[in-house]
Amino acid sequence: MDRTGQTVRLREGAVPTRFKAFPKHLKRVIKIRNPATKRSLQESSCPNEDLEVNIEVPSSSSSQIQPNAPSTPGVPSTLLAESGLVYPSPTKRKRIELEHSYVIKDSPRKIIKRSNQKIFDLKRKLNVSQQRVRRHRQKVKSLKTVIKHLKSEHKISSTCEEMLKETVSGVPLEIMQRITSGKKGKYPEELKKFALTLQFYSSKAYEYIRQTFDLSLPHQSQIRRWYSKIPAEPGFTEPAFKAMKEKAEEAKKNGGEIVCSLMLDEMAIKNQVFWDVHDQKYRGYVDLGYDVNDDSLPHAKDALVFMAVCVNASWKVPCAYFFY
Repeated sequence: MDRTGQTVRLREGAVPTRFKAFPKHLKRVIKIRNPATKRSLQESSCPNEDLEVNIEVPSSSSSQIQPNAPSTPGVPSTLLAESGLVYPSPTKRKRIELEHSYVIKDSPRKIIKRSNQKIFDLKRKLNVSQQRVRRHRQKVKSLKTVIKHLKSEHKISSTCEEMLKETVSGVPLEIMQRITSGKKGKYPEELKKFALTLQFYSSKAYEYIRQTFDLSLPHQSQIRRWYSKIPAEPGFTEPAFKAMKEKAEEAKKNGGEIVCSLMLDEMAIKNQVFWDVHDQKYRGYVDLGYDVNDDSLPHAKDALVFMAVCVNASWKVPCAYFFY
């Protein structure tokens, strides 16, 4: 843990040890870059381009300078003779040829053969992918089959099975249209309801469905973004009362009624003040739902939560909470 600042954070290279079955979608994906290709230098001697250096020495100092000593610009030849420096005769110079991207070393016949083999491999991969897509489309024709498969694999409970069956009325058609079109736009409302319900009851079942059936379901990060956009400020939450109203109207149409019990409990929360980037204000002070942004308020230490639990049906919803 990094405890250098006010906020305690995990270190950059921290590895979870307590939670062995850590979800894959919450792990950081490390992309390994391919090493850069080294461009080798090819040396080839040029026998036809040998250098021959002719040294011309003035007659006055020819007796003092060695025969193979080249003339150095800016230095008198008498000084070279007095120092006793003797330069060897020039050797063959080697030409260095750089390898360019447009250089073709293989013969055209080898290139054609290699290209035909690559085309054959790509066609085979395409056929395998098309067969896999056809099998997935056959499985997606009915989501009730998917729910039965999840139940047989013990991925969901009986309560989750009942809730999913109520939300799969228009989902298969939306999923099929999304798979066949290949477009990445907004998700339909029916598909959102199915994804939110399945992720709420079992995240393992949701990940299993995404990997096994290829249903074009949104990623878990997208579901978290949907949750964050729901207005749920401290106080009485309006979406919760709308949901309970819809449940009551649905039960009234079927000739029944909804009976709920209101439960409340307090929870200890961390004493911390932080900046909310989304709402552009500080969080962590005492908040009773008045929408007062005052940094002189004391820090909140507990949360009082109200929850409505249905007695004659299997659902519950938190309807209010307060920080104090």
